[in-house]
Amino acid sequence: MKLMTITTIIIALLTGCSATKETLSYSNCTTEDWTTLGFNAAQSGKDVRTFDAVKAECGATLALDAQDKFVDGYSDGLLEYCTYELGYKHAKKGLDQSSICPNDMAIEYKKGYVIGHRERSEIEEYMARQQREMDRRKLGERRKNEK
Repeated sequence: MKLMTITTIIIALLTGCSATKETLSYSNCTTEDWTTLGFNAAQSGKDVRTFDAVKAECGATLALDAQDKFVDGYSDGLLEYCTYELGYKHAKKGLDQSSICPNDMAIEYKKGYVIGHRERSEIEEYMARQQREMDRRKLGERRKNEK
């Protein structure tokens, strides 16, 4: 499964679009800990293509193994990110559903997201009903006091 994920990520990096809104914070093109940077990027929900901006900025000064190390770290980060628990947590907080999980890993994340979203929606609906009921009572009391 990890090999399939790594392969998917490498293909995305090689064929991915280089225009991206997200950026990575790194200090040095030759000595950066690319594995950790990749792991942290995945854990932050950033797309793997954020590395394209690093390649463009660093150019020839980029360490030769930087992309491989980044992808390794990113893959490890995805294993912890693309889980039922995190999908559930994101939905309960009202966050958008992440799209960085490869299809084979997205299944559990999406299951958690659906359950969390349903629970959040039920709570929001309950709170809205309670608010409407309070508003009706206040309106009734005002009308009663006006008479």
